[in-house]
Amino acid sequence: MINQIYQLIKPKFINVKYNEENINDGDKIIIRPNYMALCHADQRYYQGKRDPKVLAKKLPMAL
Repeated sequence: MINQIYQLIKPKFINVKYNEENINDGDKIIIRPNYMALCHADQRYYQGKRDPKVLAKKLPMAL
């Protein structure tokens, strides 16, 4: 199965990475969400409303 990883690279720029996952590992359930939600803190990173030093330290970050 191909897994999608969403990363915030810089303010207002989200990159999608693809990762191959093995799903034949026993009795596991796979849940595929339809929507992505961002908490208030992550929204500030997305909008660039954090100090540039903090942005440089935290980005890129997975969402």
